[in-house]
Amino acid sequence: MMGDEDDDMADATEDALDDHNEDEESVSSDVRSNVVEDVDNQEGFAVRSYNHERKEKIQKYYATTYKGTPVSFVAWSLCSSLRFGGVGDLLWYGCVGVTDAYLHQQLDRDHYLALFANLRTDALRIYPNALEGNERGFAADDGTLISGSAGGR
Repeated sequence: MMGDEDDDMADATEDALDDHNEDEESVSSDVRSNVVEDVDNQEGFAVRSYNHERKEKIQKYYATTYKGTPVSFVAWSLCSSLRFGGVGDLLWYGCVGVTDAYLHQQLDRDHYLALFANLRTDALRIYPNALEGNERGFAADDGTLISGSAGGR
């Protein structure tokens, strides 16, 4: 009979150990899943934090930038100060660049009008008879009448 009691005792001990091991496994599994969730949350927070800081830096960078005089006008000014001041094509590029910058709201109205006045002075220097006797157009070098817009602009 002693052997039966020892066997029963051994079975009970094994059952208790098995239950204990199962409890440990479920607890350690829960702990592992919580740790994994915490790591995922921390990584998600780090990514969100990085993206937020990056957006702030970009906004700060562009908040301190501004648009200056169009490069086409600067190039025309340089050309006119050198020996190319009488080339109408270069003046045309300057006019197109200034107008493009104004239309794309890279120039305010006052700055545009100042540049326009400068370009108009140069245009009248290159084409002296542009407004002579005809407010709606001008005569080319060969005498051909070139009409302007209805408003004379």
